[in-house]
Amino acid sequence: MRLLVFSLLVLAAVSATDPVEVTNRHLTAAFNAFKSGNQEELFKMLFTSDDDKKHFPEFSKRIHNVNIIFDSAKNLPDGNIEAIVKVNNVHQAKIVLKQNPQSPTGWSIIGVGRLDTTSRHIASWWSMCYVGYFWCAIELLAVWGVGH
Repeated sequence: MRLLVFSLLVLAAVSATDPVEVTNRHLTAAFNAFKSGNQEELFKMLFTSDDDKKHFPEFSKRIHNVNIIFDSAKNLPDGNIEAIVKVNNVHQAKIVLKQNPQSPTGWSIIGVGRLDTTSRHIASWWSMCYVGYFWCAIELLAVWGVGH
């Protein structure tokens, strides 16, 4: 019996920090909050500023016909989660999640970015935003020519 209880506790601890499960749960909850118009809940799932929230209506208009598919996720050494999503099955985007007890999922998005393959750098690199997510997302969609 003790072994069973111990095993269940270990499984619960592992699944709570499984990056794929956490990311899937968070993205689903964020999508549902967005789709239902529950901005208050959605904003709890993002570390965003009051200044950036004024860009939410424009973001909302542009994101409606955009298809976002979860690709992969991994735990980072600092306890955050890094996830890769595909936008319209073409463009890679990165999302960074951090634990946040005020969020309905227990996690919040703290960074978004895109893979920059046109830079002068030798290799591709990630262009990231850690503030102003809605404005950043509007710019990303414009760069990719999606979400008009």
